[in-house]
Amino acid sequence: MRLWDAMMASASGVEDDGSYDSPNGPEDCDWRRAEALRVTPEVLGLPEEYGDRPYGIIVEAGSFPRPTTIVAFANGRGDLHLHDGDGMIGRLSHVHVVVQARRLVETAAEYVEVMEPTDSYPQAAPGMMRFYVLTRNGVLTAEASTSELRSGRSPLSPLLAAADVLMSEFLQYRLGRDIPLLPTTPAEFAKAVALVVLFAALTFGAWQIPIGWLRWTIVTIGAFLTIAALIVPVSMVAAPRMKPEKRRWF
Repeated sequence: MRLWDAMMASASGVEDDGSYDSPNGPEDCDWRRAEALRVTPEVLGLPEEYGDRPYGIIVEAGSFPRPTTIVAFANGRGDLHLHDGDGMIGRLSHVHVVVQARRLVETAAEYVEVMEPTDSYPQAAPGMMRFYVLTRNGVLTAEASTSELRSGRSPLSPLLAAADVLMSEFLQYRLGRDIPLLPTTPAEFAKAVALVVLFAALTFGAWQIPIGWLRWTIVTIGAFLTIAALIVPVSMVAAPRMKPEKRRWF
């Protein structure tokens, strides 16, 4: 969950100040798209042990005058190119973008069997979605109409759902605190509450430690983590929410 991802990133020294850069217009978006299609595992710093698994994906939603494009790589780098030439250039310090970019690439590996090799990379036409998956053996592609993907009639519908999650993380940076948060599912709320209960139980258990200095150290840390974790379910209840259909990005 997001709180855990943020805590782990912070513990490893990754700091996210919320800032980012944007593409410099439509031509820059087109150049970045072309560069993404040429990226190699070596450029991403992936080890040899990574093997032949997909290491990148480009997801395009056809729109005028150019598609809206999401780029994600196995090292966590992700970019957003909007149809008007704006967007967001991801950084490895963007914790939640990194997590969802990796998950999108991992999800893409489940759908390579329904894709075909290609050496041409046309943009998605209006009303269509196009996927490009990068592998050591070349680029794979598949295309489907937006209506089929959204209705669940396409075998690629789950892949688009994973791209939606990454898009939502981009939007959190793009629109800042003024945008309502995404809808909370019961499962997400239950996980947030469970994390609070876990930290609270560990803190309570720390009271049983007979060594004074160790007891107070662990209790202090546990209390801090409990309070930090409590912010998540409270915000889920108190914050304004988007309507479900606003999760979509085209």
